[in-house]
Amino acid sequence: MQKIAGWDHWQISFDRAGNADAALRAALLDQVARADLTDLIVMSHGWNTSPQAATGLYEHWFGMLPALMPAGSSARLGTVGVYWPAMLWPDEAPPVDDAADGGAAAFPESAGSADSPGAPVAALSEVYPDPGQQGILRQLAALLDAQSPDPRELGRFHELMRQLGDTEPQAISAEDSGPLTMLDEDAETLAARFAAALDTAAFGLATAQEVSGDADQGGAAVLPDLTLADTDDGTAAAGMGQITGRLWNGAKEALRQFTYWQMKHRAGTVGQHGLGPVLAELGRRSPDLRLHLVGHSFGARLVSFSLLGLDGGSPSPVRSLTLLEGAFSHFTFATRLPHDPARSGALSGMMARVAGPLLACYSSHDTAVGLFYPVASMTSNDDAAGLTDELMFRWGAVGHDGAQAVAAPVVPLRDVSARYSLAASQFTNIDASRIVCHGKPPSGAHSDIVHPELAWAMLTAAGLT
Repeated sequence: MQKIAGWDHWQISFDRAGNADAALRAALLDQVARADLTDLIVMSHGWNTSPQAATGLYEHWFGMLPALMPAGSSARLGTVGVYWPAMLWPDEAPPVDDAADGGAAAFPESAGSADSPGAPVAALSEVYPDPGQQGILRQLAALLDAQSPDPRELGRFHELMRQLGDTEPQAISAEDSGPLTMLDEDAETLAARFAAALDTAAFGLATAQEVSGDADQGGAAVLPDLTLADTDDGTAAAGMGQITGRLWNGAKEALRQFTYWQMKHRAGTVGQHGLGPVLAELGRRSPDLRLHLVGHSFGARLVSFSLLGLDGGSPSPVRSLTLLEGAFSHFTFATRLPHDPARSGALSGMMARVAGPLLACYSSHDTAVGLFYPVASMTSNDDAAGLTDELMFRWGAVGHDGAQAVAAPVVPLRDVSARYSLAASQFTNIDASRIVCHGKPPSGAHSDIVHPELAWAMLTAAGLT
């Protein structure tokens, strides 16, 4: 047990199959049962996060909470930081360090800029531990460093990406399966599309979002035609057949998004088979303890899927769920998928396992989930029209427009001390675009989550304000 901002704090870690560190699990269960707490806040980090960066995130995010608690509160709170193998792509920039002006507080990252184009790929060995996976990563990194003009080498890169996909389980819910289309794409077409998407993110063309008044119909975005991005010489698109450095950058981005998709699956596994049973055991040992779940990015998927790991026949110990820029399908909780009414989302019915409000906080400035995930889910047939509202809605993410097809109202993120009207076992979509707006390409504001306004919304959902 440690302390963050004067509150008791624990760590719990899981491997990629959801197996908990035995010593940390025992300490958490035994010490929480003796700590006489009323509430325990459990938070999971998301993608591109080393253990050091996750610790920094928890220190900053939990550190905001005590000052927001009302004077004289009788609540006795503790916090838990979840750790799981998701350190990816150390070439991404850390969150903006602009806390004094309302931006996100910076926290340590695992690595700075890469020494070579392939260096970030080689670093993925920390989360792909199998020798076969690591051999594939070395070959991918070497191809990125060489950047051959030979189209066959780009095809080889794509084939290795497909082989990397074969090394991780592919079972995932239908609503989150879009990026599997990348494995069957033409290599040059795929690289060209992601090169255009990188241009789009760099120029900020995908951040203008008008949220529809009908929460279950999704937002209407100002979207680019990804087939018409200009090259440096003013010609159209991405130089099909000319394997340039720009196309290699597009191939690298496609690989980034595919490995993210694999981490998305891993997050669900860790949530259901790892965190869920731990939460259930906490509830059994301390029946009056109120659990509050918070997740960022893929961590939002992790804490959501932990609901599947609870005992459905017992009263749920979970009293609130707060998702911050969730990097998974906005249809996950839907009883019927709008595009396929015969099917439901993977977590259909699981809102009932939260005996309190559910919040989905999103931002139109999050290009990681608002642009690149739909681009990863496109097919060659979609390319004729570029990125469309229909495609965005089909493959939209919680962090882009909130939880969809669950009759969730949309409200703006409010100032600290403002009131919210929230209902138990129901989602409220929180448009945080006014506050969550800092960040650089390609992810935009995806990691801009350290704000007291977000913490206040979470505490309100938890019934602590």
